[in-house]
Amino acid sequence: MLRERMAERVGANHFGDIRRESREAKAKRIVQEELRSIGWSTEDLERTRKGDAEKVRIAHRVRETTTVSLEWIGKRLRMGTVNYLNNCLYLWRQG
Repeated sequence: MLRERMAERVGANHFGDIRRESREAKAKRIVQEELRSIGWSTEDLERTRKGDAEKVRIAHRVRETTTVSLEWIGKRLRMGTVNYLNNCLYLWRQG
């Protein structure tokens, strides 16, 4: 809870480690919210294909609302390489 509140208040005067930790905490919270909303567990991320529509939707939300890297998102959601994830997100935006 404290880290979540910190994530919303991190400013230019905070050091890199604090900023990185808080943005990752926010991204993790978003992933957990999304998994809960679709009834998935972390194991489901392993079982589903890299380009699954739900994974891409979650990746898009994380990308739009945080500053974590594509590498972080790809690893967390088990989506493969940064290039593959980037292509999935591009196609998602095209509709």
